[in-house]
Amino acid sequence: MGYKVMTYETPEQLMHPASRFGPYRDAIHITATNSLRDGMEESSNELFRWFHNPVISFADLSRVMGGGWYRPGTELHQFVLLSEALRLHVEQGHVEHLDIHSAVDKNQGQLLSTMRTLREAGVQSDNLSFPRDQVSMEEKTFVRLYGAMETSGAFKKFDDWMTRFDEDIIGCFTDLLEEALTERGKTHPHILHGGSGVGLGGDSDLRGLVERRFAQQKKIVLHGFYFLLPIQKKIFDMLSREVEVIHVVNHVDGFKRGFEPIERFLDFSNTPSEKALDIPYPVNMHAKRYLEALNGRFEEGEESKGEVYRFKNLYQFKEYARRDTHHLVSPKAHKIRGYMSDLDEMGRQQLSRYPFGRFLLDIHRLNNGRYDTRSDSYISSENLSIERIQRIFQSGFLLIDGVQATCYLRPLIRVSRLLEREKEFDGWTRKLDELISIKEDIEQRLRAKHSEFDGDLDHRLYARPHEMISHLNVSIEEIEAIKKGLQVIRELYQKLFKDERANIKDYVEVLDDHITGEIMPGLQNAADKRIAEEVRDSLKELQDSPLEAVDRRDLVRGLEFFLAGRPEEDEYESEVNGREQGQKGDLVKAMLNSDGLQFSQKRQIHFCVMDQKSFPYTQSMSLWPLKPERTQYLFETNVALSQLKVRKDLEFEIACYLLYLLMCNGVHLKFSFIQEFEKDKALAPSFYLDLMGLTEAPPDSIDDKDESDETEGQEVASPVKITLTSNDRVFVGAVKRTYEYCKKRAAYSYLFDERPVFESEFHEGFVFQNLLLLGRCGDREREARWDRRVSSLFPHLSETKKKMWTAKHHLYWDEHPSSPKGKNFHLGQVRYVIPRTEVTLFGTPSRGRNVFDGTGLEQSITATPGPHCKYCPYEKMCRESARKV
Repeated sequence: MGYKVMTYETPEQLMHPASRFGPYRDAIHITATNSLRDGMEESSNELFRWFHNPVISFADLSRVMGGGWYRPGTELHQFVLLSEALRLHVEQGHVEHLDIHSAVDKNQGQLLSTMRTLREAGVQSDNLSFPRDQVSMEEKTFVRLYGAMETSGAFKKFDDWMTRFDEDIIGCFTDLLEEALTERGKTHPHILHGGSGVGLGGDSDLRGLVERRFAQQKKIVLHGFYFLLPIQKKIFDMLSREVEVIHVVNHVDGFKRGFEPIERFLDFSNTPSEKALDIPYPVNMHAKRYLEALNGRFEEGEESKGEVYRFKNLYQFKEYARRDTHHLVSPKAHKIRGYMSDLDEMGRQQLSRYPFGRFLLDIHRLNNGRYDTRSDSYISSENLSIERIQRIFQSGFLLIDGVQATCYLRPLIRVSRLLEREKEFDGWTRKLDELISIKEDIEQRLRAKHSEFDGDLDHRLYARPHEMISHLNVSIEEIEAIKKGLQVIRELYQKLFKDERANIKDYVEVLDDHITGEIMPGLQNAADKRIAEEVRDSLKELQDSPLEAVDRRDLVRGLEFFLAGRPEEDEYESEVNGREQGQKGDLVKAMLNSDGLQFSQKRQIHFCVMDQKSFPYTQSMSLWPLKPERTQYLFETNVALSQLKVRKDLEFEIACYLLYLLMCNGVHLKFSFIQEFEKDKALAPSFYLDLMGLTEAPPDSIDDKDESDETEGQEVASPVKITLTSNDRVFVGAVKRTYEYCKKRAAYSYLFDERPVFESEFHEGFVFQNLLLLGRCGDREREARWDRRVSSLFPHLSETKKKMWTAKHHLYWDEHPSSPKGKNFHLGQVRYVIPRTEVTLFGTPSRGRNVFDGTGLEQSITATPGPHCKYCPYEKMCRESARKV
């Protein structure tokens, strides 16, 4: 039958009673995106029905096509089989270059993605037989692995489905449409029954509907396919052999630039086309001016054609966006979504982006199954890391004696320097036991020396000098709690990794039992409970996997892949593959998946985060590890696969076309960018916004409250005043000395905390020498004993480093024998000595910068920036730090 193209300039031309679209209104309609499907459904209702429901998206079809090709369990199955193929490749002695195989192994996800893309385009391993002297080592490994995957049956269901489709296109596609509509009807019954639906009575009616509108009419209407994926091109080409395939797209004649994507992808010059309506409809002025600018036609005059709002930072934009009634659309939605959405607003997305999914992913990554180049074999070992264990404690899904592990996160952070070199549970436990022994020893000695060792805050400040060291500023009870938390993690780890071979169903049951028995009872927040249930449902989907008993290492790698998702996918491919990263509840929607707004009843759109690095965006294309000359050959010999190259070649044109598409039917449009985002501190508006004649301006106020004391369009959010409770301290000794350097440091150190605690590696040397100074007495033998005790407080440091610091310390004080040892002062009836600590705690001697007048810090808490800032434990959080000025 072949292809046909119908163009429109605005959606109203499709809806007009005289539109040439009329004969296709009762056909089956398939949209490129879920957004377009939803927009068309919204615009065709009981009051005005311009086409007959139902309409489905290609994502709806992909969920049921190819023998479950896009189901999570299928991809997990394939990933596990690929892990097994990689392992057998090593065991059978096929590795020719250890480092290259290691690189292939580390990029297993990309390897599988390339295999699936080739399979969708009909490329098999036999088609990859290139001259041996031209093939790289990575390509040779890839071809061998691809062949092994074919032999294992990893692609058999998909191949069988494509064969059936090729033999009976009408019958197979009829079944596919019926199944897709049935599945969608389960969650959206209104599209089939009553309302603006088709009023079906049952499944038999649905089958009859599909046969009447597709099988009998032999036509299918495609909406919004301005670029094609290989699988789409292959399916549509096969359909065009038996039915008429009508592409409905937005296009305006008379412009050389702006519509290249559809002209190239849909082969305009060789495909019959017609306009939906000859009657013109008005187009948004911004869209019209943009299209003219793309074609080098600029209006005379320098007056502004509108504004592009400038937000200083993401916080200011977020506060504005929450009150904005426009649809928020961005080319960078995937990056800002995590910042914009609260926990209870999050739609279903890849599991690693859930706090609970992150927890499960971290548990799996405690096992390190990897290829080892030294032994040329796959090894599996425990792989604990500070960051991973801290995330598990912080997740809120770990209970220690009925208490959330988040309560022990700060103590865990403080002991982290002791643990960072340990990779196994036993090593962590041993180090924590050593820490308990060290604390018991030093505290026994100090308790005997100081009568007020267990006194109030001020006495403890001087009676416990060791607590300025972060890992010693943790109670023994807190260390025991951390050990118990590790044991809970270890028990789950052992349940998951106890057997050499595992069954996916049993594996999922272990996880589910842990979730329902150990985690769910401790969840208080309704959003946490809902997300935990979402993760449970996703895991249960894996139980349909055909995997039986497989090597545990392969299964673990597969599950890690399943939990982590594919961050390299763009939003459109993610939607087609069933891994959409956002839903209707998202505050900001991806531009790629927002084309349905042209049909929306509320066509007010705010194009946000439109800086020069965000728009135009790029299109992903990777067939690694195939070399460019190999991919070029495949593009030339395989039409479906060549769509990847066309999409990459036209990546800027695709972005520009989509921007026009979203603007052309808009009622009110806004544009904005954020100056400071992530590591970028001086972003500017996209060049294409400049072409439209837009000028920068602060955002208008849209708050409906009476805020007469705030100026309209302010750049920075108003400060919020809060009241903090603080400790009562005696302003003598170290408190007074710190105050003389910096009031803010004194407040942070002694009012809002018990004492300054030094956690960074940078401070360790200074703290070490400060403690040595406490033992300075002139008696070498006594000083040597004290030096050994101080050294024992830093078990994680090398002996060489500690000896070097000790020698440096004694050399300095031997050369300055007249320097005062310290200063006596009293707290109540107890006498303490403060050693001369300026060099170690502040860097330079005090010059009395702030004179203490005895009134404390009840007035303003101000910072005094200077060279001493880098020695301050709060330097990173201080806005006035000298190193930030």
